[in-house]
Amino acid sequence: GTHRSNAHDRDAKGRQTTKRGTAHKLAKLTDDDVRAIRISTASSRATARQYGVAQSLILRIRRRESWAHVE
Repeated sequence: GTHRSNAHDRDAKGRQTTKRGTAHKLAKLTDDDVRAIRISTASSRATARQYGVAQSLILRIRRRESWAHVE
């Protein structure tokens, strides 16, 4: 199969080996934090300071490039 079909099969069967989100031991954010960041109208800089993370992470969260598994 293709890489995409293999990845879909892995996820469907719960065989994800890479820890994501709060399952990762170094995670600074929770799923609820990510949801709040996405709906926030505050600047990325202010939001980053509020949560103690990099401004680039806030931008990636809002573009759904990071924490994409959170709805």
